[in-house]
Amino acid sequence: MACNLYASMAFIRMHPYRAMKSAELASAESEPARAERGVAEANARARQAAKRKARTDRQGQKMRTTGSQAKIVLDTAKERSEVSGGSDVRLRARRMDAAQNEVNAAQEAIVVLQLLVIAIPESGLAKGRDVLQVDNLTFGYGNDHPVLRDVSLSVRGPERIAIEGSNCSGKSTLLGCTMGELTGWTGDVALHVPAARLDQDMSMFGDDETFTKAFARLDPEASENDRRAVLAHFLFRGNDA
Repeated sequence: MACNLYASMAFIRMHPYRAMKSAELASAESEPARAERGVAEANARARQAAKRKARTDRQGQKMRTTGSQAKIVLDTAKERSEVSGGSDVRLRARRMDAAQNEVNAAQEAIVVLQLLVIAIPESGLAKGRDVLQVDNLTFGYGNDHPVLRDVSLSVRGPERIAIEGSNCSGKSTLLGCTMGELTGWTGDVALHVPAARLDQDMSMFGDDETFTKAFARLDPEASENDRRAVLAHFLFRGNDA
């Protein structure tokens, strides 16, 4: 398998996906404004209702003062107004909650669709230093169906590479072979620098361990603000962390 050809084909396949996600993001970015208008309209209706209620109360108080209406009539009207007013308040509160929930949902949708951008510091490796050498690696989980066939690649400092491909195409298997977790059928793998792997199953996390707790365990010298700032770069914010 020629890795440069494989990576190029994977990148080409990714273009339609990225275009689709960009279109989804553009659509989602218009939703908060619409939802905010809903909140503003709900607030305006609440203010108008409060003004009407205050005007009705003033009229009732004036009638009591002047004695233009019998007390029993005024008491009945007041009781009916209070019952109706309480129902209106609860209805307006529900509408306000619904409008605010729409705003929150619209903002969360944008966060989910935003492209993940990570500022990666320099590797610190000298130019040309050998990092990884893979020669003619073949590996499979069955005796007659190799997942990787004749894979060869080299990585030298300070370059970085990305391995892209569809599910079950062998990306994690290749990383497992380079880390010595899996042994190839044929070929050689030489890793020349200290390395660590964050696997897709997140086995480094304990049961029911949050990201912030795991961060604190793995880097106890980092402050709470430092931990949350780093996690925010990966879109894990607030309770999501």
